[in-house]
Formats: sequence, structure tokens, C-alpha cells
Amino acid sequence: MTQVELQMVIKLYLDNKGSQHPRFKYNLSDKQWTENFVKRHKHLLTKRHCQNIKRKRAEKTDEEIEAYFENLKKTFENIQPEFILNYDETNLSDDLESEKYIFARGTKYTEMNINFTKSAISIMFAATAAGILMPLYVVYKSDRIYDQGVIGGPPGIIYNRTKSGWFDGPTFQDWFNKVIIPWASEPKIIIGDNLLSHLNVEVIRACQKYNIKFVFLPPNATNITQPLDVSFFHPLKVAWRKILKEIKLKHPKRNCVEKSKISRNASKTFKRHEVK
Repeated sequence: MTQVELQMVIKLYLDNKGSQHPRFKYNLSDKQWTENFVKRHKHLLTKRHCQNIKRKRAEKTDEEIEAYFENLKKTFENIQPEFILNYDETNLSDDLESEKYIFARGTKYTEMNINFTKSAISIMFAATAAGILMPLYVVYKSDRIYDQGVIGGPPGIIYNRTKSGWFDGPTFQDWFNKVIIPWASEPKIIIGDNLLSHLNVEVIRACQKYNIKFVFLPPNATNITQPLDVSFFHPLKVAWRKILKEIKLKHPKRNCVEKSKISRNASKTFKRHEVK
């Protein structure tokens, strides 16, 4: 965690309490206070330089992956499949850059002339080991949610928005409260990425209150340890690209996918992908 990230954790904590620290502007601690905070809790915290390592060294060994799954096996003891949940955030874009085409060998500029600019939505998927999909949670890149953008979506879908179009601390907490908490009637395990931009104090407290245990995927290994990424997202995005191509060829003069149609088109994609 960087110093700035620690400052943001402190700010989120104060904001959620409804408190305004007299010394902090907008509840954002200054550098000196943050350094003193680390010193006061030196039995728990320490400041060290983070060494950049080569990608090859960052990659996980077979032993590390085996140790992760062995620990996972122990964690799952006495927990039924319907109480084990995997979550992951993905991004559906209208960009066709990842699609492959055939060109004459030696072609210098491999471009496709379709009049669309890149836009995207973020979706949080969560599914149990028993195969039950939780309500989808969509985040638009916008200052507000427009009525047209929520028409025609799958049943139970939840909408939100951020300036970046990605999940942040407040939206992750809202997803956790609206999707995970209602599901958590028994001791549960949820598996996902350990992203500081997602977790905050309130989510951790809710885990303690509702007996929810986080299991974080090992860093630099989500491409082989994230079940949703490996078995679900690839075919989903193949179906999404087919929908986009149909739209773009049918309406060549449009600049982008209309926001009012994104939810409806996403719903069509889920049906083709048999998301229920």
C-alpha cells in the first residue's frame, strides 16, 4: 500500500462515519500526519521500498500454485458448494481491436474502416460453485444514470456509475451490500482479486458481522486461478463482439453504441451465452 492509498483508506473511514477531522481538508490526511500514524503503529506497519522485479521473477511457480490450491482445499472443508462464491469484474467494450482478420502478407496498415469509437461498461459477475449466478452489477462511465441506459437489461440487474467507468471503493461496497449480504445467510467464502481500490473498512466489518471469509487469488496468477476469467469471460466476450459487429455493420454512420441500447444489447449477449 502506498502512502496515498493509506490516506484514501483513512478518508473513506471518516467519510463513512460521517466525521470531519478538523485538521484534514476534505478528510484527506496530510503527509506528516500519515507518517506519524505509521510510526504510532510500527508494531503493525512499516515503510519499505518496493523493488521492481522482472516479469519472469513475478510469475508464480508450480509449487506456489499447488500450495494455493492445497490451502483452498482446507478452506473449503465443511462448506457446501452453494456457499462458495467467485467474483470478478470485467469490461465490455465496443472496440473490435481484439478480433483477428486475414490480410495479404506484407500489408502494412491492418485497419478496419468502421465508424465507431471506443466506449465501455464494467460488470461485476459473481457465481457460486453450485452454478448459481448472482444479480449482475453494471457501472457506467458517467456523472449520472440515465433512464434510457437501464431499459431492457436482465432481470435483477443493478446499475451504478463512476467517472472512470470502473469499480472503486464506494461502488464495490454498494455491490457487496446489495448482492453479497442478501446471499450470506450461512458462513460463506468468496474468492476474488485483492484490489485496494475495492476493499475498505466497511466491507471488512460486514464480513465479520455476516461470517464471510475472503480468499484472495495469488498475485500475477489470475489468468490461471480465476475461474470466471478462465471459463466464462472469454466465450462471453466472443458473443459480445458478434453483437457489436451486427450493430456496426447495420448502422455504419453511428459514432458509437448508443447508451440507451447498451443494456439491451448486453442482455442479448447474456441470452446467447446462456447467462441465467
